[in-house]
Amino acid sequence: MVFLPLLCLGAAVLHLMAAQLVKIDLSREPGVDDIYWVVAKLKVDNEEIFAVVDSGAWHLFFVWKHWYESVHPKGCETLLFKCYECSPAPCTPGVTTKITFVDGTTVSIFKESGQALFNGRKTSIDFGLIANYKAGTGSVEPHASLGLGRVLKPESKYRPLIEQLTTKKVIGSSAFSLYLKPGGPPTGQLILGGDDPTLYKGPLTFLDLVEDDLVAFTGFGVGGASCPKVVAQGKADLDTGTQSFIVPQSLYDEIIGYLGTRGSKKVPITKSGPELYQVACSDRQYMPDITFFLRGAKGEDVPLVVTPDVYVRPPMDPEQDECLILISAAPEGIWVLGNPVLIGRYFYYHWEENKIGVADLSSAE
Repeated sequence: MVFLPLLCLGAAVLHLMAAQLVKIDLSREPGVDDIYWVVAKLKVDNEEIFAVVDSGAWHLFFVWKHWYESVHPKGCETLLFKCYECSPAPCTPGVTTKITFVDGTTVSIFKESGQALFNGRKTSIDFGLIANYKAGTGSVEPHASLGLGRVLKPESKYRPLIEQLTTKKVIGSSAFSLYLKPGGPPTGQLILGGDDPTLYKGPLTFLDLVEDDLVAFTGFGVGGASCPKVVAQGKADLDTGTQSFIVPQSLYDEIIGYLGTRGSKKVPITKSGPELYQVACSDRQYMPDITFFLRGAKGEDVPLVVTPDVYVRPPMDPEQDECLILISAAPEGIWVLGNPVLIGRYFYYHWEENKIGVADLSSAE
């Protein structure tokens, strides 16, 4: 007689937990200069916004239509990220705040608010609108951002989306997770408020965080089991806002050399500009896997295997002959595993508990 009410209570708790997650559709899409972004599909005041999912930043901001189209008439129609405008238009800009990104890009935003749609219900949120944008070394195109990183300025009037939803009890936790299924284009979800264990295989493997949002890096391997791991102690940044893999300058030529010689057959690799390499698109199938080794929270090696379908950019059209290798170098020595590493994997983040977990997607995904 006791078991039935307990089961009902358990079902109610599970339903409550499910209701405290917000799931947002993701896809990996090409922007200008053939840069691939992982974007979240948002709806704010009936405006459709595609915001870059960035675990290396924390601001939430969109492209202001009035500003952008004053420079690029009707530009919002073709802009990947789309634009936001107040009703009635235009928005009245307030005091601006300048944000500077690692690549030198600067964005000036002012504060606005609106009604966003999550799980079929409207929720009031605050966000920034771009009033000025100056590109660094990357795209000349302004982007919208859904920042998921640690808040570096607690005194800022701009609060991350996940903090806003936690405060309003739309979600039950500040944890979040995300994944991308392989395909063209890769698609997946951003899950705010926790994780969904039905989407991945086995328990999450937690990584060793060594500094803020950096994890311990122990080495890499190129090719199969017959090719030994190259020990390279360091730190790695799992940054979903970066479009490629960045390796230390001292190891760059060695890694590129292995890519041409350790696959099922040797393939020629040529320069593409001063800092990047390319390969014939038809040769991708012969190239080796790369394994990045991270250190787990228990001291174990956690291998992340990346196939050539992931680290070589797919051709943009059937007539394209050369495909870019999505690996570049930086002098400071920190390894950056950008958004391609999401493909086929599930990542879990909980900054308050200093946790990052990883698992392979379930076969159903």
